[in-house]
Amino acid sequence: MTKAMTIIRAEHRAIGAVLKGLLGVVAEIEAGNREPDFRLIDAMVHYIEAMPETLHHPKEDEYLYAALADRTEDQKPLLDEIHAEHGAGREIGRDLIASLLAYRVQGASALAPFAAAVRAYTELQWTHMRKEEEILLPLAERLLSASDWAAVDAAFEANDEARLEPEKRKAFRELFRRLAALTPAPFGLGD
Repeated sequence: MTKAMTIIRAEHRAIGAVLKGLLGVVAEIEAGNREPDFRLIDAMVHYIEAMPETLHHPKEDEYLYAALADRTEDQKPLLDEIHAEHGAGREIGRDLIASLLAYRVQGASALAPFAAAVRAYTELQWTHMRKEEEILLPLAERLLSASDWAAVDAAFEANDEARLEPEKRKAFRELFRRLAALTPAPFGLGD
């Protein structure tokens, strides 16, 4: 497996784990089994909104999907769909943040809209990642040459260095570790 594929799949697992944890925590609050822990919820929402937009999607768009577009014209509609989902994720992410703010300010009366925003964002991200994992990544494995992969891998490594200085990269790792420690069972991020 190439360096880029390893990075993408690891980032998908991390994003998916936080999404699963957030859904579980929100469901427990809705059921009346848990009081909202805004320190945890804020951190989860920050991670699932910022990490894909700052680190994950730009690398996919600029390097892997650009290389794939050069190799296949007939998959252009699928690549356009993926790019559109990246944009939709940004919009729904803003809605998620706004609904979290409303929930923090208004309390229980704003829980239902926040929970709906969490479910909408989660569904979009899981559908999107599934499409990448089941269709686009295998397609890239079939169509990209060894020299394509060498360029994509080099770009992913250089992009990590350029896009996120060590302090920000470390901050994302620390945030994930903190989320793993704060997330209650059975929604732990190590599952």
